[in-house]
Amino acid sequence: MKSVTTEFSLLSYLKIIISTGSITEAAAELYLSQPYLSRYIKDNEKNWDSNCLIDRQGQ
Repeated sequence: MKSVTTEFSLLSYLKIIISTGSITEAAAELYLSQPYLSRYIKDNEKNWDSNCLIDRQGQ
């Protein structure tokens, strides 16, 4: 079972990624490294059996 805190963090991170339009910009805003944020999202996609939480195509 996933913890509420983990799900809240994931949703918060996704909201900022969407609002900035970039994982790199979101990581800077969150004071996280870009590789950490990318790995966190990818790990959660595996946990949710989804690979579509975010679009990884460059703009």
